[in-house]
Amino acid sequence: MAHRVTNTQYKIELRTRNHSSLSRDEIVQAVAKCVPEMHKVKLDNPEVYILIEIFKVSLSNKCS
Repeated sequence: MAHRVTNTQYKIELRTRNHSSLSRDEIVQAVAKCVPEMHKVKLDNPEVYILIEIFKVSLSNKCS
């Protein structure tokens, strides 16, 4: 039985915390380029959410 691909309506949900290297638009556009064109963006009540969370983590090791 062959798997049938259908057009899907999606929304990219971006959550960032302590991140300023890339703009929100740059990130969303980069992810959207990875989604095949047959799928369409729908911001209200999409079938699928693409959730992206970016956290800036800084670690330091201070030795006396």
